[in-house]
Amino acid sequence: MNDLRDFYILGLPIETSIGECHFIKIKDYYKFAQYLNLVRMSRDEIAYSLFSANQTESSKEVKKLTLFEVVTQLPLFTEAYHKVLSKMFNDEGILEKVTQDNFTEIRKLILDMNLLKEEKINPNPIIQKAIERSKRLKSLESSELNLTNMISSIVAFGSSDYEKIVNWTIYQVYMTFLRIALLKKYDTSTLFATVDPDHAKNIEDWSKDIEIFEDDNHTLSKKEAENISKMISSSH
Repeated sequence: MNDLRDFYILGLPIETSIGECHFIKIKDYYKFAQYLNLVRMSRDEIAYSLFSANQTESSKEVKKLTLFEVVTQLPLFTEAYHKVLSKMFNDEGILEKVTQDNFTEIRKLILDMNLLKEEKINPNPIIQKAIERSKRLKSLESSELNLTNMISSIVAFGSSDYEKIVNWTIYQVYMTFLRIALLKKYDTSTLFATVDPDHAKNIEDWSKDIEIFEDDNHTLSKKEAENISKMISSSH
């Protein structure tokens, strides 16, 4: 697989063993967000969601399977993977080319291209519920990065306009916004350094690498993906 993340910014298709994989554009995201959320789910998260819905036996059965087996046996997930892969590979029969051997690699690519990351699930359901409560409290106390703020900031900075951004990818929006943020931080730091030399130590190179895949804050959670879907679909 020719998966070079440095070229994701260009939005070009990625060559894989089963065909070219294309990025989903912002204008189409709302059509696939619900399916991407299902693709994002790990086996453990699926099992936990069943447990939370009082489907204890189903949850136990899922834990006995691999994620590939879950996807091929549960119609809800089979449909989700078919919708997403058919779109990204431009091939209605693409799911037949996905096997136990290449499943993990293809799924990882799908998640990376859409900046999605699995939720970490604690094997103890009681502890997991406590973790979720903690996350909800933190989200209320902090100002979350969302697509509306990022896109409007990009437009305000003069980097593009709304008509063009709808043809961007999620990856391009995030990277452009983060690069602008680094540039503005650099400008502010250099300005303060002219007044107080001590501020020079706070100056960061605005063109430094952005480790977008290493920071959970730069990937889309289930909630953020849902918010993006709602925002885009409401404009149609």
